[in-house]
Amino acid sequence: MRIAVFVENRNGVGLTARIMGAAGAGEHTFLPVTADLDGDVGRWIDEEAASRLGGRRVHNLFREGEALTHAQFLEETGPRISEFARSESVDRLILFNDRSQRGSRVADALSGTLPVVLVQDGHLDFHYKKLGPGLRDQNWYYGSSGPAAVCVWGPATAHHLLYRTADADPVVHVTGALGHSDDPDLVRAAHQPAPPAARPSREPLRIVLLDQPLGDQRKLPADQHREYLRTACEALAEFGEVSVKPHPSTLSGHLDWLGTLPGITVLDESTLLDAAGLEAFDLAVTFFSTTYLQTLRAGVPLVLFSPPPLNIVFP
Repeated sequence: MRIAVFVENRNGVGLTARIMGAAGAGEHTFLPVTADLDGDVGRWIDEEAASRLGGRRVHNLFREGEALTHAQFLEETGPRISEFARSESVDRLILFNDRSQRGSRVADALSGTLPVVLVQDGHLDFHYKKLGPGLRDQNWYYGSSGPAAVCVWGPATAHHLLYRTADADPVVHVTGALGHSDDPDLVRAAHQPAPPAARPSREPLRIVLLDQPLGDQRKLPADQHREYLRTACEALAEFGEVSVKPHPSTLSGHLDWLGTLPGITVLDESTLLDAAGLEAFDLAVTFFSTTYLQTLRAGVPLVLFSPPPLNIVFP
């Protein structure tokens, strides 16, 4: 079977590598594909593919620098993935988000022509401070494109997809989380009876703030996101040394801005901050992040910072 895998971030490349390395995967041909015009997404994916896919390149549906507006780029994504599927004789498509700007166009273009399998790639939660038209995050609509099957981490997400609307009938499989559910260290950490003891010394804390692209993803206005981030860094600096770990999908404009924060160490956004890396810190702070699983592995306390305008409620 010829299986296309649509990726749009570093995490998607990592999941693609796990899928390609699964038992029985060798019987199939995998065709990683992306859609990028401006260069940031393509750069992330090329860097990650070089280290995770054994030299296999990810095909870009666009040439960097094509003379298209952003609206034209999105409009063209559907026809180009359809042509790619036709020319490559694709039998099935895997994607990780059917509600992102790119992913929704890909899902809409192919859902009626071949089986589309949606695989959950990060923590999804569906609680909000305010409910009403236009107030829900795009996660609420995850899996609403009519895929042939949805593979989710656990029962909570499955129940949401099954009961979100009265007439929806998605095929949902609880598969667990690739790289997490099959990790015995994480299972042991999750069942710790109590958090590790606090440091007895009064030395300055080593604090890492796990940033999210709230402005880039339109969860907050960019200037508001940056103001809350600046305020948090200033407040945390009273207690020790502060580092900021940008999300791997952070765009260059926000990375440049982070570099202007005084007295703050900005970590490499392209490097995964895993449990081993987190052991260098005494405290982690985030708006919301799947990295909470890594803090659990590392035994590092995590503080969730939820500014009032941010509508998402992280459990």
